[in-house]
Amino acid sequence: MDANMLPKTPAAVRAAIEDAQQKLHDLRLQASANQLKRVRDIRAARRSVARLKTALREMKNEGGPLV
Repeated sequence: MDANMLPKTPAAVRAAIEDAQQKLHDLRLQASANQLKRVRDIRAARRSVARLKTALREMKNEGGPLV
């Protein structure tokens, strides 16, 4: 997910986080059932969730210090 593709409003970011977390959950279930072909998709989904959470935190801070 590129920075230009991130949602612009906090509500949209929260919805995207929920979607990404659901995708991550589904990937983990597939991996546990040995149905997942590309295990690296789990890593990509985890990083996507992290990017979205970071974007949400930055929106809340409005450019202030990230403490």
